[in-house]
Order: sequence, then structure tokens, then C-alpha cells
Amino acid sequence: MPVKAAIDLGVDYLLGGTHAEDVLPLLEGTPIRYYSFPGRIVGHPSILEGSQAEIVEIAVTVACNQGVAGLDLHAYRSAAMYHRSRLSGRGKAFGPTGPYGRE
Repeated sequence: MPVKAAIDLGVDYLLGGTHAEDVLPLLEGTPIRYYSFPGRIVGHPSILEGSQAEIVEIAVTVACNQGVAGLDLHAYRSAAMYHRSRLSGRGKAFGPTGPYGRE
């Protein structure tokens, strides 16, 4: 399990995952800072699914958990942006030169 490996390796930060309720008890008593994904993560490379409102609602819920140090955002690879990029023929580029308008 990645969480147990992180503990054994003595990492400072653990990023990702969508099951904070399962991870946090394992990290209790360790100095590891946990940054969970908000939203629904699918596929590989992973894509963030859901509307902006859904993602914000999940982010707030996750961030309110004692032990969650922050969030690991995949918003730059949201499903809406990914599909828009694929339909427009812009390829796989994401970020400042991708589907956000700058060519």
C-alpha cells in the first residue's frame, strides 16, 4: 500500500488519492503532510471529473479533515478542458499553451 510505503520511507509529503478517510488514520502520529485530490479522478493520465461547483464542494469537504495539509489539484487537466482540447484538434497540450486560449 502506498501509504505504508510512504511511512516506511519517511517521506515528508504524501500527494494524491481520493480516500482521505482511509489515509488519515494510517498517517496519525507521523510527521507526513497529506495533500488529497479533490473531485473524481479517472483514467491515465488522470483527469479531474465533475463540474466546477462539484469540485469546489468536494475540495472544501476534504480540506476540512483534520490531518489534510492541503489539496493536490488536477484542475489543469479537467475533463471539460481535456475533451474541448481533443475536439478542437489542439492535441494533448495542457497549461498556458494548451486549451486555455494561448496558441
